[in-house]
Amino acid sequence: MQSYGFSDALLRCIENMYTNATSVVHINGHISRPIPIQSSIRQGCPLSTTLFALCLNPLLHRLDLTRNGLRIHQRQRQSAVIAYGHDITLLIITPEDMDAVKDAIQCYGKATGAILNTIKSQGLAVGAWDTTIPVMAIPYNDEIGAML
Repeated sequence: MQSYGFSDALLRCIENMYTNATSVVHINGHISRPIPIQSSIRQGCPLSTTLFALCLNPLLHRLDLTRNGLRIHQRQRQSAVIAYGHDITLLIITPEDMDAVKDAIQCYGKATGAILNTIKSQGLAVGAWDTTIPVMAIPYNDEIGAML
């Protein structure tokens, strides 16, 4: 966050808000004991969502810069990274792009501790893409749908 230009005072305020943070669960009129939040973000908290987006942005930026992208009607390179919350969609055009994706994910993981959940990941091969070659242990599907 320092690289975005946030002041030390603001960073301390945010750190104080998240240090020793807890949540409770409300079910059928009963409230649980406080549960310590040791990682992740608070669901439904506008600040947490914003902080997550700021932290995810370097990965999205690197993925966008290091891949060939999709060309439409002879236009210049188009972005092929779409993100919604923690869901990211990549349009990968060539097998060489996979090396850049792997490198970006590994670098981001080392910097943040984030891990790609391949169980919740899906691949859709279009055209002449060779589905016999496994890519990061992500299964190929005939169509892409929402993961529950």
